[in-house]
Amino acid sequence: MEPQDLAAGEEFGRFFEIVRILRGPQGCPWDREQTPESLKGFLLEEAFECLDAIGRDDSEHVSEELGDVFLIAAMIAYVYEQQGAFSVARVFRDIGDKLVRRHPHVFGDADASDSGAVKRQWDEIKTHIEGKSGKHSLLDRVSRGFSPLEAAFRLQRKAAKVGFDWPDYRPVIGKIHEELGELQAELSVADKATPGGTAKNDDQRGADIEQEVGDLLFSVVNLSRKLGIDPTLALHQANDKFRRRFLFVEQGMRDSGREMTSAEVDAMEDLWRRSKQQRP
Repeated sequence: MEPQDLAAGEEFGRFFEIVRILRGPQGCPWDREQTPESLKGFLLEEAFECLDAIGRDDSEHVSEELGDVFLIAAMIAYVYEQQGAFSVARVFRDIGDKLVRRHPHVFGDADASDSGAVKRQWDEIKTHIEGKSGKHSLLDRVSRGFSPLEAAFRLQRKAAKVGFDWPDYRPVIGKIHEELGELQAELSVADKATPGGTAKNDDQRGADIEQEVGDLLFSVVNLSRKLGIDPTLALHQANDKFRRRFLFVEQGMRDSGREMTSAEVDAMEDLWRRSKQQRP
């Protein structure tokens, strides 16, 4: 074992002891109050912050954000250990066993000369050794724990693997126009609705519009997939761009002594146009 490997083990031991103390009787009140349910949002947030750092090729920030991801994951695992559900040791034992089991070409005598062979081997192991063939649908393999955006992307990708897919991106653009038209039709019906209609009718119209918005978003995710673009990362970049431009607007309004109100929308629009000339 290399010195750096020993150091990693020692540092992880110290790290986990800190987590244990924070959750202990003499630890931090906030940390002691946390549950897996309260921490899951932090796990997602830290993962996205890590993705952002990776996207900016900021290795120092990546190191920091990975530490935060490890912290939340370890905290969640230790909460379950305290509840008697499973131990942290079991988490590492199980993943270690899985890695060895799924890499017989590394830890055994199997042969897998390329990544395609490795993937086929994984599928065989999951089906014939781990007994994970009890799925009633190909789509059952897409966890419901994913964000809706990520789930849509993965559902479409699973369906595409068995040939249920558009030939290329062009008909998907047509589908987007179709879904947009259906949404506009629902909005038109809502606009023409008699004021003071029943709550049931209002609720149904709202549900119909929500469904059409969902169909439109699903189609946009499909276009992203056909273009070879990860929709989550694309939306993350769009969010970052909006944040950057809005900060430019805020700063410009402060510099000119103006309030951020609807009465100043023309000034804000002008600053927004100018923000587009800054960093792309």
